Amino acid sequence: MECELEVLKEKVSRGGDRSNLTATTSRDRFDSSRRLARLGTTISLLELDKNVMFVFEHPFHTALSFQKAGNLDSTQKKVARKQASRTSPVVLQQREPAALAVAPPAQRIERSDGLCRQLVHPYSYDCQEYMVTTEDSFLLGVQRIKSPKSPASRGPVFLYHGVLIGGDIWVLNPPSESLPYILADAGYDVWLGNTRTTSFSYGHVSYRRSDQGFWDWSVDELSRYDLSAMIKHTYAVTGRQIKFIGYSEGTQAAFAAFSQGQLVEYIEKAVMLAPIAYLHHFTSPIGLAGIAIQLDKIYDALHIYQFSLTYRSRTGKQLLDYLCPNNINFCQKNWITLLTGNNCCLNNSRWEFYDNYELQDTSAKNMKHFAQQYRTQTFCKFDYGATENFRRYRSKSPPSYDLTGIPSQLPLLLINGGRDALSDPTDVDRLIAELPSRPQHLFIPDYAHFDFVLGLNAKDKVYGRVLSFFAG
Repeated sequence: MECELEVLKEKVSRGGDRSNLTATTSRDRFDSSRRLARLGTTISLLELDKNVMFVFEHPFHTALSFQKAGNLDSTQKKVARKQASRTSPVVLQQREPAALAVAPPAQRIERSDGLCRQLVHPYSYDCQEYMVTTEDSFLLGVQRIKSPKSPASRGPVFLYHGVLIGGDIWVLNPPSESLPYILADAGYDVWLGNTRTTSFSYGHVSYRRSDQGFWDWSVDELSRYDLSAMIKHTYAVTGRQIKFIGYSEGTQAAFAAFSQGQLVEYIEKAVMLAPIAYLHHFTSPIGLAGIAIQLDKIYDALHIYQFSLTYRSRTGKQLLDYLCPNNINFCQKNWITLLTGNNCCLNNSRWEFYDNYELQDTSAKNMKHFAQQYRTQTFCKFDYGATENFRRYRSKSPPSYDLTGIPSQLPLLLINGGRDALSDPTDVDRLIAELPSRPQHLFIPDYAHFDFVLGLNAKDKVYGRVLSFFAG
């Protein structure tokens, strides 16, 4: 089954010196629905900010650490790059899933402005920062959380966030209302993943945020590179199969991987919150407005690669005002509803705090990929146009992610809401119908997209069911 949409050919630059060890304190950017962006500062490891200290965890890494590396001379920089290029990956011992691959390069990080320091440590939970390198040389932030109340004896749980947000979305509420803390208190070893350009990741070894290549990705790359690297790293450290929790675009990345038989050997069970495979029936007014004016093609023509949709950035405000010209004041006050649906159960008194972290930017290519899926009513790879498609896929149209390829033995729990403007119930029903297994399914009629991660009653309506599923 193939997608049939013909789109403008997009010329993208790829590559870069992958041996050039670099880190970035990046602020993520996200896509079509709307994302509240925070601008970040790009820093290379060899021009390191004094607030970031790299401590290499494994003996296979070069014994380097920099507190203030910006004063290295050119010769020292060349030596550091050469040493970094000689590092070899960790080969996993024969552990539970039979033939597991090589673990991605990863380092323990001490970061004074990191997610752990800002959001987790104030509640006295143990939290460790890692930097994990993908095969296409992005540097991802991963956090590990353990409870002071109980040992992490029940194995690892990996949480992967959704669109327009980062891994911090899981811990913006107090421990009694946040899924990672609830899991940790129940005895799980909790891991948070962060997409490549989010606030608590570290950029790319070669590209800067101003480079086109930095934004040359969609869910295809998130599935193939980001999710793969973070899952393999989690397994390498813990040595145990992983319980997976995806949310929003995080579920789409997981479905894409699982449908191709990738990563399933690492996964014990999977929970999909506000699951997304198909997008044809989504009802987000902001998203539909962007599709109606063919915003993705406008961005192509203008060579705009970074996509911002927030009133906190100049370009985001301009775009939102353009998409909502008749009642700008209403849109400014109700943009979350216009993006995600009418959330029932958020704590509106915390929006000023949430606003410090979310939303974030994405790539314009990611937004364009969503638009393609909406128009073609398919769950397919990115459409580059016939010529480039044939070079990449050996077919004029991009291949679909075949959900029937997900192993029927993989235990799945899907939870969706009746008011969700992004994960529409009709699209979720289609997704469930195409799965080869009969997954467990919970439908919450009054829930919209953000209720799953920020809802005041999510502990009772959602998280209790997640714990039961994992324990069963």
